[in-house]
Amino acid sequence: MGTRAAAFTAKIRNLSDYHLRLLHAVVPAPSGLDIANTLKYFSQTLLGVLREIQERPMDMLHHRDQDAMRLALFPNLDYSGLHQSLVALVDIMPLIQYGTQVFGQALLNTMACLVVFLERKVIDTLPYLVASMMTSIPDTLHHQLITTLCYYILPVTVGASAAEGEEENYAAASVPAVLMMIFQYTDNSAFHCELLECLMALKADIVKDLLCVIAYGTPTSRPPAANLLFYYWPNLNPTLYDRRGVHIKFSDISSVLKAMFNKSAQAAKSDSISQTANSDSGESKNPKGWKPLVCQIEECDGDGTSEAVKVCHDHAVCLGACPDNPPPLYICIDCVEDIKREHSTVEFFDILMPMAQVSATCENKNCRSSEKNAIATCFSMECASYNGNKPIRYCTQCNNIRHNNRRGTDHVVHTTIGSPWAMDPQMQNYTIEAIVSLLNEAQPFGDKTKCKDQDRLNRAGLLDDIDKTEGLSPEESRLLSRYGVWLIVGLCAPTPDTPIEMLGRILAALCHWFNATQYLPDDQQGTSIERLKSENIHNWLQDVCKTHFEVFVACLMPHPVEYARVGGHWDTLATRTDHIKEGFNRLFCLVPYELVTVQVWDRVMPHWMEAIHNEIPEEELPELKITLSKLLDSDMSPLGFDATQMYKFISVRFTNTTGSVQEQTLSWLQILTSLNIVIPMNLLLAIFSDGVSSLCNPTAPTRKTSTSGRQDSSVLEPVVEDDSHSSSALSEDERSPSEHPEDHYSDPELNLTCFVLMLDVLFKQMEVQEVEKHQGVDGQVSVSVMALICDMLNAPWLAPHACDGEQECTTCELTTAFFQLEMDVVAYLCPRVAIQNNRVADIIPPEMESSQVNKSPELSTQDIQTGSSTHSPKPYHQFPPKEGGLMSAMANMPQIVTATVETVGELDIAPNIPQEHVVKAVARAVTLTEEDVAHATANVALPSVVGEDDEPIDTTQHSDDDSDNFWVTSQGKFKFRIEELPPHLQVIHTLLIRLEKFEDGDVVYHICECLKYLVLHGEAMAHAANDHRGFLIWCQENKTIGIMWSLIEAEWSHVAEVCVSLLLHFVTLPCGADIFWKLCENHFNHQDWKVRFQAVEKVVVIGRFLGVSAVRQCPGLQAAIAHAFCFLIASLDDINVAVAQRASLYLTTLPDAGLRALCWCLEQQFDSVIMDRPMIIQALHQLSSRLPDRRILSWEFFFNRFDALYLEAQIALEKYGDIAFPRDLKNSDMTSDVFERKLSRAKDALTLVQSASVRTLSGSLGTKWPYKRTMSAPANMFNRTVEKQQVDKEKEKTYLRQASAPLLKRKTSKFGLGQFIGSNQSNHLDSGISSLSLA
Repeated sequence: MGTRAAAFTAKIRNLSDYHLRLLHAVVPAPSGLDIANTLKYFSQTLLGVLREIQERPMDMLHHRDQDAMRLALFPNLDYSGLHQSLVALVDIMPLIQYGTQVFGQALLNTMACLVVFLERKVIDTLPYLVASMMTSIPDTLHHQLITTLCYYILPVTVGASAAEGEEENYAAASVPAVLMMIFQYTDNSAFHCELLECLMALKADIVKDLLCVIAYGTPTSRPPAANLLFYYWPNLNPTLYDRRGVHIKFSDISSVLKAMFNKSAQAAKSDSISQTANSDSGESKNPKGWKPLVCQIEECDGDGTSEAVKVCHDHAVCLGACPDNPPPLYICIDCVEDIKREHSTVEFFDILMPMAQVSATCENKNCRSSEKNAIATCFSMECASYNGNKPIRYCTQCNNIRHNNRRGTDHVVHTTIGSPWAMDPQMQNYTIEAIVSLLNEAQPFGDKTKCKDQDRLNRAGLLDDIDKTEGLSPEESRLLSRYGVWLIVGLCAPTPDTPIEMLGRILAALCHWFNATQYLPDDQQGTSIERLKSENIHNWLQDVCKTHFEVFVACLMPHPVEYARVGGHWDTLATRTDHIKEGFNRLFCLVPYELVTVQVWDRVMPHWMEAIHNEIPEEELPELKITLSKLLDSDMSPLGFDATQMYKFISVRFTNTTGSVQEQTLSWLQILTSLNIVIPMNLLLAIFSDGVSSLCNPTAPTRKTSTSGRQDSSVLEPVVEDDSHSSSALSEDERSPSEHPEDHYSDPELNLTCFVLMLDVLFKQMEVQEVEKHQGVDGQVSVSVMALICDMLNAPWLAPHACDGEQECTTCELTTAFFQLEMDVVAYLCPRVAIQNNRVADIIPPEMESSQVNKSPELSTQDIQTGSSTHSPKPYHQFPPKEGGLMSAMANMPQIVTATVETVGELDIAPNIPQEHVVKAVARAVTLTEEDVAHATANVALPSVVGEDDEPIDTTQHSDDDSDNFWVTSQGKFKFRIEELPPHLQVIHTLLIRLEKFEDGDVVYHICECLKYLVLHGEAMAHAANDHRGFLIWCQENKTIGIMWSLIEAEWSHVAEVCVSLLLHFVTLPCGADIFWKLCENHFNHQDWKVRFQAVEKVVVIGRFLGVSAVRQCPGLQAAIAHAFCFLIASLDDINVAVAQRASLYLTTLPDAGLRALCWCLEQQFDSVIMDRPMIIQALHQLSSRLPDRRILSWEFFFNRFDALYLEAQIALEKYGDIAFPRDLKNSDMTSDVFERKLSRAKDALTLVQSASVRTLSGSLGTKWPYKRTMSAPANMFNRTVEKQQVDKEKEKTYLRQASAPLLKRKTSKFGLGQFIGSNQSNHLDSGISSLSLA
């Protein structure tokens, strides 16, 4: 005995030596034949030891509680050392260069012989050890390896009866690993079925191991496992048609999948596997399942073809019949009879035959059930004996009869898989993960279509080579994913008690499956998958939405909870940008199947928009353009919503919400707009209108009292997205009370930010939608936009504030940006070309022009009360008129007129012209006697009140509210409300008010530009003369001209340029010339030199931006400009040195075009108003002396002036018959347009001489003011008598003038005006002009 043990140990050392030599590449390396010869020694030795044993250790091997008795039977040899050497040899098998086939056979045979001698804990490791040999043995040994596993190792490890108190052993726990390695390293489906049927006969919960392989196995092992699961459990397929089509093709897994899904409807009616195979084109028509083991006796009469049907566990009989094979012995029926004749007491056991098919119906021949669908498979020999020793399929009724408490308790029965919600935690986890794994097969890791950096981002990078060589094609992978859908529909029916984590994981995987199968070929495969979506999954998802709506929504969030991060980008090292893009694409893939309802859309879209805003760089946003454009197309969107429903998630965040919510939502709109996504303009304007109203009129926040979770039941808060939470609360009551700032609703910077974003989005949307440009202020879109801008301008925080100018002020920057964007919006809508000032007369009604333009402010007033203010917008409260009275009598009495005459010396060119005075009503004193007192009456004249259309309004009866609507002007009191004006006029009114308050240059410039587009391009004020005359007149008197005048400064030339063009336009409007005329008088005649100092600058700045085209064909504007220019020239003689010096210096800064335009206005005034000619000549002479290089007085000037004088004289001579027709100095053609205009202008000039309402420059500048050093022009040209007396009195006296006034020769004109007109007209002219001298 000792010699055998020593030899046994020495051989083990030989195996160790072989292992070391191969491991360290020691030459010469042992071959497989050398190692196989040593292994044969061990197998023969072990069988020899076994022959010496009288007991039956093979029977003990099937019972774990008899291991001690079994081990006591054997001699003391180093069995454990031999096992360790075999394990080492398995590890170095890839290093054997030749003889691998022989070595593998010897190694497997030795392991089969060694099983009975090992301890139980070592025996339990043998299944995994043998299965791991699949990685290195040749394919020709796969059959022997499977045979060793199924017939020698698994029955005594997995099939051994458990010891008392033992829950699970290592062998049972290693079954998933054994399955995975066999499935991965051999594609022979016969081996797969043989192994699985062997395990199904030994292990009742083998389905758990299959699900584990599907859930966590390698990519190559999952398809066979899934296929076998649905083959042996056909009830998992929810449709009978597809269930009958499931079968095994024993070639490769690709053909199996094709056979399952390409089966024709006619062949599906057959239940037999052969009939099913015949229907598959391109496949073998006679497929055969795995074959049972053949008889192991060499002398068998079957010549090696007889199937083994019995097994013998008696080692003595086994070794006697087959000395070289380890027990047990598998023999055919003939050999059994031969052995029984020699050993009558030997017991033989039946073995299970292969399942030729997995029947869909009950295989019990005596079945009486009406529902014959098979739901269970029994692998016990008691039941299999009724089916030819093959596993039998039972229906529900037969299964209950065969397996109950009284019988069949020890049978291994595999029934239908139940609901995962009722399984134990481990089984539940395997089921859910198997579903997820199958659904993920639709987009395997090797699919490069989804990500450009998939090679780098692949989570399972080590498996790339395997996937490339052995993986399924994308089409086969998508077909395999259908198994996951069937498992969901068949097993995972949602219930109220369904675990949220499990259901959420399934939903997330299903969303990924929808994404992976969104683009399918138009063939049978694509049709079958699409039918699966519409017929099966849709109904299941609808049920989930009813029972677990929150879970469904959570899975569609950009940052779902941890359990919902499944598949696709969650299984790769993707960037946050890729996570958002892929996740949003998942949402888009659910849209065509009506799974994204309005409720779901409103819940998830705010979070998606916030995630896109925060996590996707601007340069990568275009990658989402296609998806977002399809979803948010109001006409062609697959959502099936109208525009209101589609953008409800945005509109609801502008109604009674805070600035923080609106600012966040506006950032979303900016993203959509930047991607050129159209938001209906009417809807967008309505949303912004609600937002402005919410910001301007905030309501107190209301706390949610119910748990409904609806957004409209509480105040919305900004959406917050992060990686740790699925989403933030939409209601602020879910936060702590400390997070409710009280001043949150009055943050001016936040509100201004909202306004800026609104205008930015609006402007871009108008460009995207190609809204008609330059449509005018009356267009449909323009009216709504103007109303929105007006509401913004009326916001209380849009006003100047105190800030440190040295530091950057956010509020100032936002204010500037707001007005700049407002200007851009207005410029987009207003006409491209500005109105010419000469066209204003075509728009204004003739009656207004004739009654208002040529009247002075004093003459046009209808209010007798001298204390009324024209600068207050407040209503004027009236008292009811009283009949009679003293005032009425005074008003009706004759007027008392006085006249004053002023003269100067003969040094002046012309006599002085009297200044205009207001014609006043004077009442004579009346003495009343006592008898007359009772009859004396007096009436008080009150100002007239007219409406917008000049209709008289009865003011005797009105309420207090109506009194607020009266606006006092010099033309009377008008009744109107700012709120009732057109939106563009409201905007103008508000801009004028804001213009008085802001001092920032940029803000003022943008406001002026906006006014320019509205007033000049939109012609708003010009048309207001027709429709809203009261508003126009009030603005003219209180706002427009005065504000423009105040903003004209040389320091802000960009502002002044815009203000000058506006001012010129305002002057051409009704009352404009009168107001500007009076404004110049007040400023240039002001006692404070600083006011006069500023007025000089303003007129010069006007001249810098003045052109002849701006004043051409505008007589009122020409007169006003000439009036202001004369005051500027007169300032050269100002008594204050600063004013005079500034006037002198600033005149030199006038550009040639501006100076030419100013002089041209003087020339037009010379031709139009005869009384101003001496003053104009004096002013131009003085200007020419000051600016000698500018050619003020040219030959052309004098020729044109004499031409006008000559033509006037010709008209007078024609009138009295002295000549036939008038001619000019050029003897122009009388029918030409030029001559006609000259003649018309001359006649108008002669007509104005007789008018009492004409404005004259001499009337404004003729008075000798105390601060004037000299008079700018002589006065009183026509009073000959006074002139002669003055000349006689101071005949030789000369005047020493300042340098500002040129020294003239003491000569009088040789020809007076009377000599040209004629003696017959002199009296007429004298009387006409004398009437103007009335004071």
